[in-house]
Amino acid sequence: MQADDLLRFAADACERLQLTYFVTGSTATIAYGDPRLTADIDIVVDLPIGSVHAFCELFPSAEFYVSSESVQSAVRKGTQFNVIHPTSGLKIDFMIPKDTEFNRSRVARRRRLRVLSDRDVNFASPEDAILMKLRYYQEGESQKHLRDIAGVLRVQGASVDKAYIAKWAQSLGVWEVWNMILQQEGSADASGETVSSPNLDRDWEDHYATGHMPWDSGMPSSELARVLREHDVPLGRALELGCGTGTNAIWLAQQGYSVTAVDIAASALKLAQAKGEAAGVAVNWIQADVQNFGEGMEPFDLVFDRGCYHCCRRVDLGGYLNTLKNVTRPGTRFLCLCGNANEQSESRIPRVTEADVRDELGSLFDIVHLLVMHFEDAGGAQGPLGWSVWMERRSA
Repeated sequence: MQADDLLRFAADACERLQLTYFVTGSTATIAYGDPRLTADIDIVVDLPIGSVHAFCELFPSAEFYVSSESVQSAVRKGTQFNVIHPTSGLKIDFMIPKDTEFNRSRVARRRRLRVLSDRDVNFASPEDAILMKLRYYQEGESQKHLRDIAGVLRVQGASVDKAYIAKWAQSLGVWEVWNMILQQEGSADASGETVSSPNLDRDWEDHYATGHMPWDSGMPSSELARVLREHDVPLGRALELGCGTGTNAIWLAQQGYSVTAVDIAASALKLAQAKGEAAGVAVNWIQADVQNFGEGMEPFDLVFDRGCYHCCRRVDLGGYLNTLKNVTRPGTRFLCLCGNANEQSESRIPRVTEADVRDELGSLFDIVHLLVMHFEDAGGAQGPLGWSVWMERRSA
């Protein structure tokens, strides 16, 4: 079974029972924007409790897995349930809508699209598909959601009702993300291609100039030390991406590595250089954008990133990955420490799901381990939840 077959099957089931439904999520943004692969179909369906048995019967157990108990629970609680096609690995996430003004608006604005060769299917409007992608991005900060939104805006052009999106973005608490997209959209050149720009996620210079650096513990990373020790990593040429005030770069130099460290903020590098001189070690400090760095450089043996990837992926993932291509070769080891999407506190650290780490960094590297860890705050206090991703660049 292919994705189109599964979509046809799901739409037939909903319409046979005369259920109100519409397709949303990635399937919707793909229909309105740029094509890409997805293994999941998201469908919002108003399923009465009395129709649960008949609905489940439409997905024969010889082909599908669906739990009627899970469906009943989702209907009662207004949550979601899954229908899985084990042979293909494809899955439908059916979402039961709560009675809210936004959901009523989504239902009223749904439209029929001819995405299958033989029939039309109900889809969320482009604007409502974008709004849900804004929510998904805010929850997990996956770059793919921003790419999907950008695709819809590019393909649909002036037909997108941005005033409608702005209204609901404020009500749904995703205005900050929508505003960021609008600002980046404004940086496109006449051809429609995005203009390369520095990391817009934060004004790094202001942070270093004012001393407001909540990510800077002032201590070498214990996770870096643990990984190098436990994996018996030999000395060689090391690169730190986003070195900040240089604490970890200096520590690596003290261990005997030949260290290059790069950061976009001149203020940070000024502090790092002074700390390096005081420690009596030599580090090659470079001011540059890590999303556009390393072309023509000799590749390094070891690359370290504490908190750079999880910021860059929200702005220019492609540029960051291209930098990694420039500065590594087959066999290069790479340790990336990034925010964990399972963090429950109000910490403002950017967060990444395990699936996105594997999808984005796994495109270049074999992942040796992907472990849960905690960042360290000032004084060594336990900080927010993170991922420790230890990788090796694979052969081309």
